Amino acid sequence: MRTYDDTRSLGAAGKELVMEYFRQCGYAVTDLTKLPMYTKMGVDFIIELEGAKRHVCVKTDTKLCTSNNIVLETLICRRDTHSLIPGWFFTCKAEILAYLDAFSGNLYLMDWAWLKELATHNTIGTRREFRNPVDHNSQGQVHLIPVEELKNCPAFKGEGIIDVRPLTAYNWERPVPF
Repeated sequence: MRTYDDTRSLGAAGKELVMEYFRQCGYAVTDLTKLPMYTKMGVDFIIELEGAKRHVCVKTDTKLCTSNNIVLETLICRRDTHSLIPGWFFTCKAEILAYLDAFSGNLYLMDWAWLKELATHNTIGTRREFRNPVDHNSQGQVHLIPVEELKNCPAFKGEGIIDVRPLTAYNWERPVPF
């Protein structure tokens, strides 16, 4: 059974793969994952091309290949804290959300402010409550956006494919859909 630390390690490895993807696409990449000011804002790195800079947040998902949903964490009660706090949906200040399917390697790129606005007004996707026994019985609320709906959304900016074989070294089970 995986743990919170396993999922955090998998997420860090996913961020490395996405940074390398942008480098291979010709972007200059500045890693911000070790700077507390940026991690609090949900910003993992900056990409720059021809003078234009963008802040990027990466989410690595092990359930996307079976659920076909992008998952936006809106509220969470994690690790036996017994208090409900805003999820990364509210705390992320990135301009681009890079969402990586850890199983297939599909990478979806979105304009974060635009997607957040659409989800806030329930223009796209649906909200659901969840319970996660793996992560110290965390519970909360998510906004689910089907990938096909996302691709028809103006916030969708593109997709790519990443070789995710390095992620097989991490402890994660075959995904179970929401």
